[in-house]
Amino acid sequence: MSRLWLVTGTRGAGKTTFCQGMAQQWRADGRDVAGVLSPPVFEGNVKIGIDVIHLRSGERQRLADPIGHQRDDEEA
Repeated sequence: MSRLWLVTGTRGAGKTTFCQGMAQQWRADGRDVAGVLSPPVFEGNVKIGIDVIHLRSGERQRLADPIGHQRDDEEA
């Protein structure tokens, strides 16, 4: 039986950490895990973006950057 989980909470409450841990445990239990996580990306204490992680493939991509922020993999 498939289930959908929606996790909510305030900023910094540990939602992403909780979901990453649950996905890791479920995979270890042999379950098929799918969905996305959107962890923040920081340089020091400054949030510089948001990534998206596809739970089934493990692929990580940039989802959002602040206006005017240049990533290291982009040319000027």
